[in-house]
Amino acid sequence: MIGAGARNKLMTIERLTENPEIGGVIENRPIEVTKVWASIEPIGGREEWVARMQYPTLSHRITFVYTPGINAKMRAKYFDHAENRERIFNFLTVFNVNEDHREIVVMATEVVD
Repeated sequence: MIGAGARNKLMTIERLTENPEIGGVIENRPIEVTKVWASIEPIGGREEWVARMQYPTLSHRITFVYTPGINAKMRAKYFDHAENRERIFNFLTVFNVNEDHREIVVMATEVVD
């Protein structure tokens, strides 16, 4: 378990809803679930080339106090004041550490523009 001082990023946890639009287009609209103090640790990155476009992918480990209902279909949003930009992290896996409902570890990929 990490110390409380390491959880120094205020993140908004969101879930995406699917809304059918005219013509069968589906729009994912984020809805805020909760806010948590978390730590963000970069753990890797890679780049892909698709149709002559470069797409970087950054992987992160996000840790915060256990919150019921958090799952891999969610994402986290964080405003980085040092870089003056919003960062979005799509959840891949969610772990209830030691199954004791004290801490959650999320493996996530960062959306990079």
